[in-house]
Amino acid sequence: MPSSAEGSHGGLEERVLMLLPEGRDAWSMPRVLERIHVTYKMCATQAELCAEIGKGAGALLVEEEALSSAMKQCLVGALSVGEPPAWSELPIIVLLRPGPETQMARDALLLPGDVTLVERPVRVNTLVAIIRSALRSRRRQYLVRDQLQALEEAKTRYHTLFVSIDEGFCIIEMLYDATGKPVDYRFLETSPSFEKQTGLRHVEGKTIRELAPGQEEYWFEIYGRIIETGEPLRFERPAQQQERWFDVYAFRFGPPENRQVAILFNDITDRKRAESELRRAKDELEVRVQERTEELTRALQSLRSETEERFRAAEELRVKEQQLMQQSRMAAMGEMIGYIAHQWRQPLNALALIVQETYALYKMGQLHDEAFNTSTAQAMRVIGQMSHTIDDFTSFFKPDKQKVPFSVQDILAKTIRLVDASFRHANVAVEVIPQDDTVVEGFPNEFSQVLLNLLMNAKDALLERTVREPAITIRIFTENGKAVTTITDNAGGIPEDVIERIFDPYFTTKGPDKGTGIGLYMAKAIIEKHMGGRLSVRNVEGGAEFRIEV
Repeated sequence: MPSSAEGSHGGLEERVLMLLPEGRDAWSMPRVLERIHVTYKMCATQAELCAEIGKGAGALLVEEEALSSAMKQCLVGALSVGEPPAWSELPIIVLLRPGPETQMARDALLLPGDVTLVERPVRVNTLVAIIRSALRSRRRQYLVRDQLQALEEAKTRYHTLFVSIDEGFCIIEMLYDATGKPVDYRFLETSPSFEKQTGLRHVEGKTIRELAPGQEEYWFEIYGRIIETGEPLRFERPAQQQERWFDVYAFRFGPPENRQVAILFNDITDRKRAESELRRAKDELEVRVQERTEELTRALQSLRSETEERFRAAEELRVKEQQLMQQSRMAAMGEMIGYIAHQWRQPLNALALIVQETYALYKMGQLHDEAFNTSTAQAMRVIGQMSHTIDDFTSFFKPDKQKVPFSVQDILAKTIRLVDASFRHANVAVEVIPQDDTVVEGFPNEFSQVLLNLLMNAKDALLERTVREPAITIRIFTENGKAVTTITDNAGGIPEDVIERIFDPYFTTKGPDKGTGIGLYMAKAIIEKHMGGRLSVRNVEGGAEFRIEV
């Protein structure tokens, strides 16, 4: 036989504790409780029963035979521990012996609980109803307990808020004259911060007329309207007698017949004074602004004239720069004609040889299909090479409209192809040492124009100074997050007295028939103005080094 079972209701606080020494009840009662799905605990001794009461119980079910003096003392001790609260009265169901009433049964009524005496034999339905009624009573007791706890917690929270808020708080009762007009109010309750916010002390039970006889009428009108309408109100008003301004939130407290208003407020006197000072300062500032505006108007007229003059100068400079760019391109175009001649000279010679050889074979009667096809294929390859050269030169002069990502190595290779024949004809060696695959954002054709200008300047310097083994070294690498290209020659360097002026417009160290002096100026403008980079020059061992950073 099990000593306990878990039913479908609650936990320890809803179980039935049983002490049934008689064998028949001990056998039948668990089955009755299991049938109605009630949790129970079968206790073997008085001590066990009393110990289980402390853990929680919905009701006790004991036999009269178990109510010895020791048992009664045990129950009294268990049910009286810690002065049980008023809401708690544990239901105790006592199963009496059949027959006349005994002293033990009469003493059972004195137990500290809600005692119900049931004479055996008892019908099962009757017992079930008694047990369910006892458990319902116990549940109501716990509901009362929970409500009391919630009420106590709410009171605690309210009190904590009441004593801790910085804002002033009070509850007032409105007072009316015989005509029903609000004429005064009495303070019923105030927060600890009330005195700090108002400067009034010991106000509870007193009226505002007693404390401040000159209180403005609008306070009574506002609070009276709140009681009448039940609508809360937020407003700012001065209390002249206290020489203070208040920011107030007021609402009706309780039913209208109580005529009470709860008020939460802040002393905003300092803020109002600051606002007044601000208005005064604003008025003064407006006068000063008017005076200053007149001064600025005169200055603006003068500045407008100066600005218009600067705009004219800037426009002239822009036009001049465009002219310089056009001159630079025309100069480069003139040089390109020479480069095209160098680039085409060898293919034209090869094409002439192919034509002559084809004619000779024809005259000798040896121009068979195979020989003709071979000659035609060779001629087409040479023509394709010449066409590719035209494409390169055409794209070089096509202006870029917007910045695009491009590979520095690719643009350098394309630029070298343009002048390769000219450099080989002049026996100038060009070595490229790329260290990084550098990609930048800018204008690829303009960047190519800069490279071409620097290469041609280096070649001219090498030829002018008749260097024995003329050479140009180009390095490409990344430094501090920037793509760096250096072009170094072995022409002996730039004289120190002119190196600072090398990028000035129209400055040149060449003869008047060999240079315009705008190439390096435009190269620097392209790199620094158009692409946000830097172009610089320095002398190194054996020659000059131009450095591009973008």
